Amino acid sequence: MGFKGKFVKFIHKSGANKPGGYVHDYATWSFMLTNTSWFGSTPVRAYITDYYGRNSREYPFVSKGGETLNFNIGTIDWDWCQGDVFILYDQHGREINQWSFFLKEYGPGECPECHGTKKCGSCHGDPMKINPDIYADNYFIKCNHCHGTGKCPTCDIPYHFDALGEPIYVPPQAPKTFKSVITLQHEIEKKTQQINQLKGDLWKQKMQGKNTATMEARIAQFEKELEVLNRQLSDKMRR
Repeated sequence: MGFKGKFVKFIHKSGANKPGGYVHDYATWSFMLTNTSWFGSTPVRAYITDYYGRNSREYPFVSKGGETLNFNIGTIDWDWCQGDVFILYDQHGREINQWSFFLKEYGPGECPECHGTKKCGSCHGDPMKINPDIYADNYFIKCNHCHGTGKCPTCDIPYHFDALGEPIYVPPQAPKTFKSVITLQHEIEKKTQQINQLKGDLWKQKMQGKNTATMEARIAQFEKELEVLNRQLSDKMRR
């Protein structure tokens, strides 16, 4: 069983298809998941969440061999933003893989397309052009590069926003450090089982009169690791 995933640019289209384009269309992102096994079907579960776990959803489905599925605003009503994560679990709840949506962030003047102006390099911030055919119900034509936003597609990064309308910061190391609530819960359960098993072995060693120093040190180390996992889960649930 193998899966490959990648994020790709996606043009979301809605409304009637008019000569100048769809009434409502804009550039966004889509996650493409491909089952690299060519035979059989695999029950899996997709878990999608933002970095801080404020919004999340799950999708159990059966993945067919060689099949590619798209997860975006059109198929699952999810608009990908900086720091969002796609996690794939098998039918037993074990994590298969995870993919983080994280775009390069440019400093002032660093963007190779707009050089800091934040405007589209094609329409220069003026995306709506007069339709030469002047259709009464489609008077303007959108820029094909920015799809009507007027913003530079290279450095225009989609963010989640807080209650005050400010973009929610996602640390640069996010793709390497992310752990979802479900992943943390699984790790806590596994670590707890390991501790209980070790405590059972410790009791047996004591009954046999063996030296238990090594076993006790190992249990202490595992309990510290469990404390860290519980703290991480608590922080995640509080946000």
